[in-house]
Amino acid sequence: MNIPLLIASCVQIIVESIPCSSSGHVALTFLFAKQTTEFSELYNGLLHIPTLMSIAIVFWAAWTPAIRELIRFINHGFKTRKITKESTVPLHPYLYLAGCLILSNLITIFFEPIKGWYTKTPFTLHEILLGGLCITALLLFSLYTQKPKNEPITFKTAAIIGFAQGIAFILPGVSRLAVTFVTARWLGASNKKSLHYSILLLTSLICAVILRAIIKHEVLTRTELLTLHHNWFIILGASIIGGVSLYLTKTLAFNNRAQWFGWYLLIPISLLLYLR
Repeated sequence: MNIPLLIASCVQIIVESIPCSSSGHVALTFLFAKQTTEFSELYNGLLHIPTLMSIAIVFWAAWTPAIRELIRFINHGFKTRKITKESTVPLHPYLYLAGCLILSNLITIFFEPIKGWYTKTPFTLHEILLGGLCITALLLFSLYTQKPKNEPITFKTAAIIGFAQGIAFILPGVSRLAVTFVTARWLGASNKKSLHYSILLLTSLICAVILRAIIKHEVLTRTELLTLHHNWFIILGASIIGGVSLYLTKTLAFNNRAQWFGWYLLIPISLLLYLR
């Protein structure tokens, strides 16, 4: 049994739900085990399914009314309005939000071709990870200077958040969840709006990862298949902890305490310094 792969799988599931870079923690796990193993694309997608389930459970009460209202609007909204050349139909707020999410992700996609750029630099993965985790910690600490506001998420805001997410996408150790949340806070969004928008972005990216693995007809390696088959109960336990982690993230973010995760990041940063 590949113990480092099992541990890294559990780390991926648990840390994905907090703004601390799950990919950075997975890479740190393999560095600590002195292995260069990486997840296959399909295996990585499967490990994100527990996060999707946790999101559905934790945010069910908040998102269900919005989904129902949006469906009702699409099905019946336009039937009750008379549209003429002189009249206009205002864009439904949830459709506007969907447009913002699409814009953010489209901007992020442009960064895909330069992913892995650091392999062509003199910097080692160890040094890149250290820098990425430090950046994430500093971003979270910057929240100490931000007072809660309640500005709306606009297309301009979405574009800036998408650009920030793209930067995080190409920098190992930089948490996309932390970057999008902190950027939204900097731009004046409330804690609640910032987290909801960041989680929606995370959800769409997870779905994209899983869909791409399916389209590319990816297969699991023998080691990955055996890890899932023989250790499903451990993976299940990690999934439950991941759900608790997401609830913790929601609680701290809503209570203006997301910066506390920055203090936690001092632990993996110290481990990287130790490994040097």
